[in-house]
Amino acid sequence: MPLEEESVSLFKQGYIVFVFLLLVVISGSCNWDDEYSPEEVYAYHYGSDYYDEMRGLLSTSDGGCVMVGLSSSSLEYNYADTKGYALKVDQDGQVQWEVSDSVQFDNISFDGVVAVDDGYLLLRNCYYNSALVKLDPDGALIWQVNLQCEQGYNQHFSSLIRSADGQLYIAGCVDKIGVAHDYHALLIKVDYLGNEIWRVTGDDIAQSNARAVSAIADGGCYLAGYRERADTSRSDPIVWRIGADGQQLWTNLHDGAETDDELSDIITLENGGCLALGHTAQVGESSHPLLMRYDEAGNTLWSRKFGSARARLNDLTELENGSILAVGSYQSDYYLASIDSEGNKNWDKAFGWFESEGILKITPSETDLFLIGGTIGYNAIDFVVFRANCQGEIEPF
Repeated sequence: MPLEEESVSLFKQGYIVFVFLLLVVISGSCNWDDEYSPEEVYAYHYGSDYYDEMRGLLSTSDGGCVMVGLSSSSLEYNYADTKGYALKVDQDGQVQWEVSDSVQFDNISFDGVVAVDDGYLLLRNCYYNSALVKLDPDGALIWQVNLQCEQGYNQHFSSLIRSADGQLYIAGCVDKIGVAHDYHALLIKVDYLGNEIWRVTGDDIAQSNARAVSAIADGGCYLAGYRERADTSRSDPIVWRIGADGQQLWTNLHDGAETDDELSDIITLENGGCLALGHTAQVGESSHPLLMRYDEAGNTLWSRKFGSARARLNDLTELENGSILAVGSYQSDYYLASIDSEGNKNWDKAFGWFESEGILKITPSETDLFLIGGTIGYNAIDFVVFRANCQGEIEPF
């Protein structure tokens, strides 16, 4: 059911019953029904008894998945007290292993995961020693490589992907210790053993941050993020193209003097170029999802403010027909949206049972379905995973 720009909330006032019925009717494989209580829905959650936030989701070859993120020892996010948290579930949703990583007086999170032949590589963020971690197929630690930066600086990682030439890309930022507003975008290329091949920083753009990276077939990548303007505390969106050798091929910095714009995700498109996702806000107004399309040479083809201020998009993927499936939240519910190649909405839908829900990640699975993962809020905030098809029909993992 489409959601109008500023429509009155349809949820929590009888619409949940309609959603349950719709999901049963539109898909024979969908096994939700209108007799499920919120407690039964919550049975599909994963995590601790406190606050858990998903930062990465990986479909595995056995039909299961790996979820990574952070866990806090309170019912709300506590920046000063988090630990890295990861778990593997099989195709039936049964937990096979769990891993937690904590250091006294440091906050830790796992912010990305990729599969390798003999295990998994996780991106480990913390204040002092951000690292690449390798686990075996059973979740046991094999090694940890601390990626050192220049003395007097810290680095924070946001995204981990495979490159097309058999290496890894890590995106983030590097900031000078004790100096406010002195930070720059960062991209590191490493091999599967954690050996650094090269790194580049956006020294030419002050107060820049790289939030996401997407591989290109030639071995290079697109990088998306933002530049914060010190005079206004508003931000401008940036996309870079970096070659396989670390050469900066082009930079597209959009100077939106009257808006606050950031990019947080990017995908490489089959017909060339890339699509970046973020949010935009006019001065004094609420933010909207933002979509920006670029060609291979770095030209902006179009920019779209998408949907309603009540919606937030967190991740997206391209379908075989060239359309985009995006995931996020609508108010406090799960949200799915289909977007055409020009950034226009084909359809959208929201569903939910509790007061704090949202989809953070979407990833292809070993079947023709996608895995969508995020948070579910009931007695605590935990991980949750659904299967979804390109029509937005869902079923529990």
